[in-house]
Amino acid sequence: MPQENVEIVRRGFDAFVAGGEAGVRASFGSDVVLYPFPEWVEQSEYRGHDGLRAHVGRWTENFDDFSIEVAELRDAGDKVVVLGETGGRIKGSGVPIRQPVGIVYTGFRDGHITEGYHLPEIGFEFADGPMPGNWSGPVAMRDAWREALGAFEGLDATVEQYVPLDGERVLVFMHNRGRGKGSGFELGQLDNRGANPFHIRDGKVTKLVLYWNRERALQALGLPE
Repeated sequence: MPQENVEIVRRGFDAFVAGGEAGVRASFGSDVVLYPFPEWVEQSEYRGHDGLRAHVGRWTENFDDFSIEVAELRDAGDKVVVLGETGGRIKGSGVPIRQPVGIVYTGFRDGHITEGYHLPEIGFEFADGPMPGNWSGPVAMRDAWREALGAFEGLDATVEQYVPLDGERVLVFMHNRGRGKGSGFELGQLDNRGANPFHIRDGKVTKLVLYWNRERALQALGLPE
């Protein structure tokens, strides 16, 4: 069943590319419920085919040559995760824009999608270490993770402790061990202990910052060592 759901979503996106909202409509149940990302300033949910039409319209009406490219379809048990990128030119200006997008489809019935929501526009940062930088969106986050992990052989990250900071942040203490490729350098010999603050809103992670150096993380957060 999970793989069947992946194919339902795949056919839906192919239909959108071929025929826009009218083409993709057949992939959604008549009682579908769609939830935009938390920062969405208009409706908090869109219901039925009329809601689907309105939701797609809000995404596309401000662009010429709107497009969406799917980078990955992931089977997540009873859910299907879509990672991709939207693109187009802003109407009236011709300015090109591309934006990462993540969608989770959580409901399926009789070959149709019945529920889905947009992932929040997660912020991701390596605050220190071999490749510090900032990224936005689930696709960019995935690519940054892959690049970072590709620098190591047998990297093992173990959680030592979860520390709630307030209603919107949780600090996770980590112990990282591994060997850098080509260097033979053992992270474990340095007793590399990091700390990662997770920013959470409405039950979803909106920002994740990774520190290889725990002391630096505590200093940045204004916490005692």
